[in-house]
Amino acid sequence: MSWKPRDHASFTHALLAMLPVGEIWPRDATSTLVRTVTALALLPARWAERVATFLLVEAFPPSSNLLLSDWERVLGLPEPCLPVTGLTIAERHQAVLEKLQRRPGRQDRWYFIELAARLGYVITITEFIPAQGGMTPGGAVWHYEADGALIVRGAGGGSPYIRFVWRVHVMGPRLTWFACGAGGGRAGQDPHLKIRRATDLECLLQKFKPAHTKLVFSYEGT
Repeated sequence: MSWKPRDHASFTHALLAMLPVGEIWPRDATSTLVRTVTALALLPARWAERVATFLLVEAFPPSSNLLLSDWERVLGLPEPCLPVTGLTIAERHQAVLEKLQRRPGRQDRWYFIELAARLGYVITITEFIPAQGGMTPGGAVWHYEADGALIVRGAGGGSPYIRFVWRVHVMGPRLTWFACGAGGGRAGQDPHLKIRRATDLECLLQKFKPAHTKLVFSYEGT
């Protein structure tokens, strides 16, 4: 059952219930007393509506507009990896949500795939192993698709340091379309379509990758 704030009629009834009872305290709807109380009840009714808007809208990052800058301040946004200017409201919402959902400490492939998805990108991750005599002549590539499928194929080369290299293939640029309504675009300020290279993703993955590894980005076929 959804919660609703008290309406004008509820506040009018509550205020009248607090008044004494007697001949000089009529409850007739046409009396001066009742009409005065009815007018006064508009103030707390409007206040309750605004509080409800705050609790149901502004307190949640996906729909917050008035408090969006406060969410960014508390979360330390924008980060060095994110653009400082030129972001749409939707992109700012996305950045706030990504920061709230981020769980530092993990370094498995799914952590990085999920981080990219929260930023609006689809990626695959390829990890390499060196050639091993009697096992993987010529080397092999263990290729993990976005859905977790594992593909093994020959790669060539046998440097032992290849085991510390992993490649992120960005499947396509992030497209930010103009949107109307709350949390959407700003007419006259935001373009119809914004195409970004994954500079923010590159920065964050370089920041959170295992320190001993080398990360390479690939945009082939995007």
